[in-house]
Formats: sequence, C-alpha cells, structure tokens
Amino acid sequence: SCSVISGFTPPSAFSVSADRRRFAMRTIIAASGVPGMLYMGTDSGLMISDDNGASWHSFTDLRKTLTGETDIAALATDGTAVYAGGERGGDGFIYETADRFFTVTPVFTAPGSPVRALAFSSERLMIGLADGRVLSYDPVNHSFRPLAALGSPIVGIHAGDGDAVYVATIAAGMFV
Repeated sequence: SCSVISGFTPPSAFSVSADRRRFAMRTIIAASGVPGMLYMGTDSGLMISDDNGASWHSFTDLRKTLTGETDIAALATDGTAVYAGGERGGDGFIYETADRFFTVTPVFTAPGSPVRALAFSSERLMIGLADGRVLSYDPVNHSFRPLAALGSPIVGIHAGDGDAVYVATIAAGMFV
C-alpha cells in the first residue's frame, strides 16, 4: 500500500552539504514503524530525513560502506529490514540493514551490472539489473533464483497481487 507523506515535495536535485554539492534523487521510501523517517537513495549516497522530508542529511553507516561515492538507485523494505541497491565503480550491490542504516550487511554483488530496481513480492526481494536480468532473493534462506533475462536494462520493478511482478525496461517494454 502507499500513503501520502504530508509536507513533502520531492526535489530532483538539492543542496545539503557545506560545499553546496548537488544530489540527484533516485528513490525514496518511508521507514517502517518510525513516523516521519524517510530514506532517499541518491547518486551520492544515502540521505535520511526524520521530519517527513522537510530537511535531509547525508548519512553513512558506521563502517562507511555507503558513502558519497555510492549511487543508491533502489530501496525496498519487508517491514523489518531495508535493502539498498545500486552501484559503486560500475559494480552492482545490495546491502541489508535492520538498524536504520547504522550497520549494513552485504547481500549481493554483480560485477559490471548495477542494481536498478528492488521490490518485495510474497516475502521475496525482486531485483532488476542494468544488464536486463531479473532475480529473486529469499532473505530467510539467503538464496537467489534467476527469473528472466530481458535483454534491456531494468528501470522499474513492482510487486503486484499474489505472485505478479511487473518489470519495466528501457527498450524491451514492460513484462508481467
């Protein structure tokens, strides 16, 4: 389900740092069980707001895994954990956190293929990659399953009712 976040107008780019660096917004989700907390993936790392998006702060985990050199293109949650996917140096990744990004655990790496989309469907994380592959990840068993190779970069993925998964590509169209 989706809810309106009152008082929030998503910017396409905005300044937050003392040096006035610009950040391009990639994705945004609300934190489960924490009113007013939002996570935003940007081309320069993770941003966090605790006031419904009125102000944003650059954020990195304690081990400095998700830094300003990290492009976070996708965020998804199962209600307990949050998953961040994207790229660093052209390689794709997914990290999981259960403590509001203070610590992150690596879940997936894809050399040369950035993660572009994430969504939960039937307790599985659906993953869309820049090389056109769609995978599913079972967070309980820590196992992956290839679902499709669509031949065009994935730009969006959405979990529908039941087991339906909708995937949008740059050049090959949309698939169910």
